[in-house]
Amino acid sequence: MLKEMHHTGLSVSDMERSIELYRDILGMEVEWDATVEGIPEFGTIIGLPGVRERIVMLRLNNCRIELFQFYKPKGKKLNRRQCDLGYMHVAFLVDELDEICRKLTEKGIEFYSKAEDLGVFKVIFFKGFDGETIELMLPLMKKR
Repeated sequence: MLKEMHHTGLSVSDMERSIELYRDILGMEVEWDATVEGIPEFGTIIGLPGVRERIVMLRLNNCRIELFQFYKPKGKKLNRRQCDLGYMHVAFLVDELDEICRKLTEKGIEFYSKAEDLGVFKVIFFKGFDGETIELMLPLMKKR
């Protein structure tokens, strides 16, 4: 039986740029940073024999995102939509939606649309540097 969610993994093309997004703009902290090379068992378990990659685990409270940049083999960018099978996105609760959106805009991030008030949350979606969809959710109702 499952106990809890540990992390979500995301393949990226430029680790430093992705760390800037997730750490510097969104506020996650780097938990660890490692390069994997010459470990046959690792390539076996992920189905990529001879893999060479850098992995960075980021954390925000009990949420983790594992970024990995593959040097061998190289991946390819896919243009996926939310309706495509297997598609996933990550969502964060925020307390300063306008400030985060300003920082993202300064970095060249484009949003799918303007933030929308959905009653319980004000929500906005955008694509990260490698096409990953990120949702920001500002709670609108106060806890009792």
